[in-house]
Amino acid sequence: MQKNVNNKVNNRNIFLVTILFALFIMFLLNCLTPLLADDYEYFFKTTNFSTILLDEYHQYLSWTGRSIVHIIARIFLLMPKWVFNIANSLAYVGVSYLIYKLSLSNGEKYKTVRFLLIQFLIWLFVPAFGQVFLWETGSANYLWGSLIILSYLFFFHKATINNWIPKRPTSLVPLVFIMGVLAGWCNENTSGGALLLAIFYIGVYMISNKQKVPLWMIGGIIGNFIGLVIMILAPGNKIRATYFARSTWSIHKKLSIGLVTVFNEIKEHLFLLICLLLVLYILNLYNKKMETKFYLSVAYAVFGIVTLLALSLSPAGLNWGRSYYGGVIFMIIAISLIWPDRISNLKSDNSNIFYTIIYGLLALSFMMNFIMGSADICKSYIKIDSQYNYLTVQREKGNLNPVFPTMSFPDITKYTAYSKELTQVNSNIKHNHPVAKYYKLNTIRSVSENDWQQVYKNGNPTLMGCYSFDDYLKLLTKGNYTILISGHGSHSYLNSEQKKLLNQLGIQKMPSSSGNWVSIALLDKGNKKASIAKSFTKMNGKLSKMNYELKSSLTNYDDQIFSTIQINGRQYSKNKAGLNFVTIDRYSNRVVDSVNFDITNKNIIGNR
Repeated sequence: MQKNVNNKVNNRNIFLVTILFALFIMFLLNCLTPLLADDYEYFFKTTNFSTILLDEYHQYLSWTGRSIVHIIARIFLLMPKWVFNIANSLAYVGVSYLIYKLSLSNGEKYKTVRFLLIQFLIWLFVPAFGQVFLWETGSANYLWGSLIILSYLFFFHKATINNWIPKRPTSLVPLVFIMGVLAGWCNENTSGGALLLAIFYIGVYMISNKQKVPLWMIGGIIGNFIGLVIMILAPGNKIRATYFARSTWSIHKKLSIGLVTVFNEIKEHLFLLICLLLVLYILNLYNKKMETKFYLSVAYAVFGIVTLLALSLSPAGLNWGRSYYGGVIFMIIAISLIWPDRISNLKSDNSNIFYTIIYGLLALSFMMNFIMGSADICKSYIKIDSQYNYLTVQREKGNLNPVFPTMSFPDITKYTAYSKELTQVNSNIKHNHPVAKYYKLNTIRSVSENDWQQVYKNGNPTLMGCYSFDDYLKLLTKGNYTILISGHGSHSYLNSEQKKLLNQLGIQKMPSSSGNWVSIALLDKGNKKASIAKSFTKMNGKLSKMNYELKSSLTNYDDQIFSTIQINGRQYSKNKAGLNFVTIDRYSNRVVDSVNFDITNKNIIGNR
């Protein structure tokens, strides 16, 4: 019965259907992943196809040595997104298939059970799934880098494990040398791990075949080493390292603190994977299956962990995330190398029962994570797409400095490519500049979802796009608005023109330029009130269907420094030093803007 089950599952048709299904799923997930963060930066850093090498050379000198994978990113970012979606899906299946091929014994084929196991392990244990497999720049760095590295290692594997003898070994020398350079020039720790594995393959080849090492193998090792050195010695690495405090530490301090951090991350996220590996090794020893694949599996596991521990010397990337990708892939290969192709029933021996139970648990866990992850990807796509659509709408309405909500749903998983680096409150954050440029805007920044829903979603584009204090006051004097103001701090930087504009709005009395003050004001048609005091002032009342309360306080105690504007019990003020404006449209009776102008500083710029 067991053979019949195996024959039904491990056959050509089911195997091909499984691969096509994986390809289809990844294509859908890629379609649900828009451009994010660095995608916009590299879009503008690359002039056109003819300048890619020159552009990357400049980055090699100024930022990073990962030239090969960034060239891949630049190429795709100059193409329509659908081209990348197809190519990236093929790359994912390609990496999965290479892991599958690396785990096969000579003559084996169509092992659907093994290919599915690889999918389970990738989905369950690869860190930051969306960022390494779906995000365009991220996948170029990690997925495509691993595709190059595993393709390079497959030459060594095929010759060592499958006893492959090329017909024209001399012609392989330049090819494998170039593959070695590319593999060494992908990613610092993963490329280093690839070099160690290639050397191990040569050692196994010498012991098992008792032959002279082919010249193409030596050429591959040399190429790998050259590529790794070129990447590590990039001048840009030193410049980039200065942005991280760890770069100033001694090697001893980096290791002592870094190793603890990396070990903690491994314990937190890879404990089950390591336990599974150890149990499989014990079962192989128990069943006396001490084949070459067993030792190769141990090598992949050991060098995978070494690849992770190498992060302790990195200036950044020690927390669980993309930088752990390469080491985890090596450990997944280690498991697939020693996993048998068996689907057994309870009448089988104890080892087979164990494999079946573990396989079933992995499959169940995969299904749960797949459902949650796919739902999360859809949800993040809807939110991000709505943000980008909002930017387009605001530009069409004339608001060239829009704000939009920070994504804040709490159940975000590792499967979505979204990260909090995408949008920031400060418009000067590096990712916000290229996004604004892409949508032909001056600036963008994010606000809390609550503020966006209350004010900015249906706000006045003209007001929301204004960050000049003088221009904002002029807009208020010309519009049909009710204005609520609450502020605290010095008025010494207000010039005569600004005081005149405030006077036109209805603030007749201004404090002296010296000292700190608190001030509140209601500026409505035919109903203008203002109050200025030294430490505390308060005002409340009713406007149409709105109950308002204004408070401003400034004392020596932190909890007594505030400038609030509440409408129907909700806080609308930015509650910062200077003047906080909440503007209500008289026609719609709706809040259409909330902004702070810090008049306590010489450069008065709007803050939303």
